[in-house]
Amino acid sequence: MLKNNRRLLEIKKTNCQSETKMIRFALVICILMLMSACKTKSVITKPDTADSQDKQLILALFDKYITAVKTGDRDLMISVFHPTAMMYGYYKKFDNNIPINAFIDIQMKKGPASNVVTQIHNLEITGRIASLKVVSKNWNGDSYTDYYTCIKTVKKATGAEKNEYFKGNKEEWLIVSKTFYLH
Repeated sequence: MLKNNRRLLEIKKTNCQSETKMIRFALVICILMLMSACKTKSVITKPDTADSQDKQLILALFDKYITAVKTGDRDLMISVFHPTAMMYGYYKKFDNNIPINAFIDIQMKKGPASNVVTQIHNLEITGRIASLKVVSKNWNGDSYTDYYTCIKTVKKATGAEKNEYFKGNKEEWLIVSKTFYLH
């Protein structure tokens, strides 16, 4: 009986060693598959290195916007936004989402925010889209964190413009959304 028990233990020990080897082998295969997947472009992506000219154009667009805010220039403010742009945000315990023209009307009623101070915390560009994070202080007494989304659009040239200035179409950056948080 003792011999039979020892033999059973040896068989079980051999089976366990085989199972352990199989589990180790399966784990190694899984690790290799994960390592291989991490090397593919679909898993790891590098951000676009934005053209410095696009960065300068976006910063100039934002500067134009802040100039409009400080001076109360309606036409200048309209010129930086896409016609279908929207504004979203949280203001005095209320969620807001309004067309950009309504936002511009509100800003014109409030008057120029001549003492506003802004700081760009982040600018990221990928192809024809961009995102800015901006902190504004003393915007008519309020402080905000804003996120702007911009796109590079194609402006169709017409008439004399087409022949003399653009020689076709002109690309320009415009703000398509403004999302804000009032502090």
